[in-house]
Amino acid sequence: MENVTPLPPMRENVLLISKKQNKAFLPYTVEELNDILAANPDRYGNLQDVIDDKYVISLKSYKAAFIARFKTAYDFMRKKAQASFLDAFDVALELAFIKYLHPAVIAACKNLDELDIYLDCLNLNELDQFPFFSIEYEP
Repeated sequence: MENVTPLPPMRENVLLISKKQNKAFLPYTVEELNDILAANPDRYGNLQDVIDDKYVISLKSYKAAFIARFKTAYDFMRKKAQASFLDAFDVALELAFIKYLHPAVIAACKNLDELDIYLDCLNLNELDQFPFFSIEYEP
Protein backbone atom coordinates (compact mmCIF):
# COMPACT_ATOMS: atom_id res chain seq x y z
CA MET A 1 0.00 0.00 0.00
CA GLU A 2 1.30 3.45 -0.97
CA ASN A 3 2.27 5.82 1.84
CA VAL A 4 0.02 8.87 1.38
CA THR A 5 0.81 12.09 3.22
CA PRO A 6 -2.35 13.92 4.29
CA LEU A 7 -2.91 17.38 2.88
CA PRO A 8 -2.71 20.36 5.21
CA PRO A 9 -5.99 21.78 6.47
CA MET A 10 -7.75 24.08 4.04
CA ARG A 11 -6.40 27.61 4.43
CA GLU A 12 -7.40 30.48 2.24
CA ASN A 13 -4.91 32.74 0.47
CA VAL A 14 -1.80 30.82 1.56
CA LEU A 15 0.90 29.57 -0.75
CA LEU A 16 2.41 26.64 1.12
CA ILE A 17 5.67 25.27 -0.24
CA SER A 18 6.21 21.98 1.56
CA LYS A 19 9.49 20.13 1.15
CA LYS A 20 8.17 17.57 3.61
CA GLN A 21 5.30 16.68 1.27
CA ASN A 22 7.23 17.63 -1.89
CA LYS A 23 4.30 19.78 -3.00
CA ALA A 24 3.27 23.38 -3.41
CA PHE A 25 -0.28 24.27 -2.39
CA LEU A 26 -1.38 27.33 -4.35
CA PRO A 27 -3.53 30.00 -2.71
CA TYR A 28 -7.30 29.96 -3.20
CA THR A 29 -10.48 31.31 -1.70
CA VAL A 30 -13.43 29.17 -0.69
CA GLU A 31 -15.52 31.24 -3.11
CA GLU A 32 -13.23 30.22 -5.99
CA LEU A 33 -13.44 26.59 -4.94
CA ASN A 34 -17.24 26.73 -4.72
CA ASP A 35 -17.46 28.35 -8.17
CA ILE A 36 -15.30 25.61 -9.71
CA LEU A 37 -17.24 22.89 -7.89
CA ALA A 38 -20.59 24.35 -9.04
CA ALA A 39 -19.40 24.65 -12.65
CA ASN A 40 -18.06 21.06 -12.69
CA PRO A 41 -20.34 18.87 -10.54
CA ASP A 42 -19.57 15.77 -12.61
CA ARG A 43 -15.81 16.21 -12.25
CA TYR A 44 -15.47 17.11 -8.56
CA GLY A 45 -17.21 15.56 -5.56
CA ASN A 46 -16.05 18.09 -2.97
CA LEU A 47 -13.79 21.07 -2.35
CA GLN A 48 -10.78 18.86 -1.58
CA ASP A 49 -11.08 17.30 -5.05
CA VAL A 50 -10.88 20.79 -6.57
CA ILE A 51 -7.83 21.66 -4.45
CA ASP A 52 -6.08 18.41 -5.37
CA ASP A 53 -6.67 18.98 -9.09
CA LYS A 54 -6.13 22.71 -9.50
CA TYR A 55 -4.13 23.95 -6.53
CA VAL A 56 -1.50 21.30 -5.78
CA ILE A 57 1.77 21.12 -7.73
CA SER A 58 4.56 18.60 -7.24
CA LEU A 59 7.87 20.23 -6.38
CA LYS A 60 9.51 17.73 -8.75
CA SER A 61 8.54 20.07 -11.57
CA TYR A 62 10.63 22.80 -9.90
CA LYS A 63 13.85 20.79 -9.44
CA ALA A 64 15.92 22.77 -11.95
CA ALA A 65 15.08 26.23 -10.63
CA PHE A 66 16.24 28.28 -13.63
CA ILE A 67 14.30 26.14 -16.11
CA ALA A 68 11.28 25.95 -13.80
CA ARG A 69 11.16 29.75 -13.44
CA PHE A 70 11.41 30.12 -17.21
CA LYS A 71 8.68 27.56 -17.97
CA THR A 72 6.36 28.76 -15.23
CA ALA A 73 6.78 32.41 -16.22
CA TYR A 74 6.26 31.61 -19.89
CA ASP A 75 3.07 29.64 -19.14
CA PHE A 76 1.90 32.40 -16.80
CA MET A 77 2.39 35.07 -19.47
CA ARG A 78 0.74 33.08 -22.24
CA LYS A 79 -2.23 31.78 -20.24
CA LYS A 80 -2.95 34.28 -17.48
CA ALA A 81 -1.61 37.48 -19.03
CA GLN A 82 -2.62 36.57 -22.62
CA ALA A 83 0.78 37.81 -23.83
CA SER A 84 2.28 37.24 -27.25
CA PHE A 85 4.99 34.63 -27.75
CA LEU A 86 7.71 37.29 -27.79
CA ASP A 87 6.44 39.11 -24.70
CA ALA A 88 6.07 35.83 -22.83
CA PHE A 89 9.55 34.71 -23.86
CA ASP A 90 11.05 38.06 -22.84
CA VAL A 91 9.45 38.04 -19.37
CA ALA A 92 10.23 34.35 -18.86
CA LEU A 93 13.89 34.94 -19.66
CA GLU A 94 14.02 37.92 -17.30
CA LEU A 95 12.37 36.01 -14.41
CA ALA A 96 14.49 32.90 -14.96
CA PHE A 97 17.52 34.82 -13.70
CA ILE A 98 15.91 35.95 -10.42
CA LYS A 99 17.37 33.30 -8.15
CA TYR A 100 15.29 34.20 -5.07
CA LEU A 101 12.02 33.87 -6.99
CA HIS A 102 10.40 30.49 -6.36
CA PRO A 103 8.51 29.20 -9.43
CA ALA A 104 5.49 28.40 -7.22
CA VAL A 105 5.10 32.11 -6.51
CA ILE A 106 4.79 32.78 -10.24
CA ALA A 107 2.18 30.02 -10.53
CA ALA A 108 0.31 31.37 -7.50
CA CYS A 109 -0.16 34.87 -8.91
CA LYS A 110 -3.55 35.33 -10.55
CA ASN A 111 -2.55 38.15 -12.90
CA LEU A 112 0.33 40.31 -14.05
CA ASP A 113 -0.40 43.04 -11.48
CA GLU A 114 0.02 40.55 -8.61
CA LEU A 115 3.28 39.28 -10.08
CA ASP A 116 4.62 42.81 -10.62
CA ILE A 117 3.78 43.79 -7.04
CA TYR A 118 5.43 40.62 -5.72
CA LEU A 119 8.58 41.36 -7.74
CA ASP A 120 8.63 44.92 -6.38
CA CYS A 121 8.31 43.59 -2.81
CA LEU A 122 11.06 41.04 -3.50
CA ASN A 123 13.31 43.76 -4.92
CA LEU A 124 12.78 45.96 -1.87
CA ASN A 125 13.11 43.01 0.53
CA GLU A 126 9.63 43.80 1.88
CA LEU A 127 7.76 40.56 1.24
CA ASP A 128 5.63 41.17 4.32
CA GLN A 129 4.06 44.04 2.33
CA PHE A 130 2.77 41.70 -0.40
CA PRO A 131 -1.03 41.93 0.01
CA PHE A 132 -2.50 39.14 -2.13
CA PHE A 133 -1.52 35.93 -0.34
CA SER A 134 0.89 34.81 2.33
CA ILE A 135 3.76 32.47 1.62
CA GLU A 136 4.75 29.75 4.04
CA TYR A 137 7.58 27.25 3.78
CA GLU A 138 7.40 23.84 5.42
CA PRO A 139 10.82 22.18 5.70
